[in-house]
Amino acid sequence: IVNFTYMKSNLLPNYFKFIGATTFALAFITPIVIGFINQQAWVETESRRQIAQTIMLLGLSAFILSKEKIEDEFINACRLKAFKVAFVSGIIYFLQDAFGTYSGALINSSFYLLMMQIGVYCIIFYILKAGLTHGK
Repeated sequence: IVNFTYMKSNLLPNYFKFIGATTFALAFITPIVIGFINQQAWVETESRRQIAQTIMLLGLSAFILSKEKIEDEFINACRLKAFKVAFVSGIIYFLQDAFGTYSGALINSSFYLLMMQIGVYCIIFYILKAGLTHGK
């Protein structure tokens, strides 16, 4: 018999929030600074942008997959609700884009879709965690 009342979460330690946020910030700022110093045509910077985007996603992944200082059932419930909302918002956008509603005008690559989903997750998670929804 499996006891589902206690589920151990396999999350990164809390200090990965700082590591992930720092990694994201550096990967976001570095190409901008390099672009000011070494001005190249937009086409020539494609590989540099792809590397920076990959590092940004890794940093944000570390940020959202790390534990909170106090990890309890309430935080797990907030995390689950936020993941559900982010996942559903990504599916809704994808379906609207597939039917030509947006025609790729808002999000034109998988990177931007993932960034949108991570952004939605962070917003919803911290709104729920702060209790701004009055427990609903």
